[in-house]
Amino acid sequence: MRSAPSSTLAEGIGEFINIGTGEDIKIKDIAKLIKDIVGFKGEIKHDISKPDGTPRKLLDVSRIKALGWEPKVSLEEGINRTYEGMSAIIACRPDRCPLCQYS
Repeated sequence: MRSAPSSTLAEGIGEFINIGTGEDIKIKDIAKLIKDIVGFKGEIKHDISKPDGTPRKLLDVSRIKALGWEPKVSLEEGINRTYEGMSAIIACRPDRCPLCQYS
């Protein structure tokens, strides 16, 4: 996948632009994905008394794609990278910490 130069993206700034994959995903599927990535062994509970919440998340990414931007990582990979990076920071492991690599 390709990404647009930052100068092209900067021209579109001035209002909000959604950034995402443009793929629909259920909230419960995001919760399960995070549970699996972090190794949570507990139960995910859903409050079915509030069925009017947003059951799905889908961003309209047509504007950013029109600027030439395409996602380079999947949602799963992005969550995984975020979790690994934060875990390294918390554990203070300089060999894997994204902040320590540049110091």
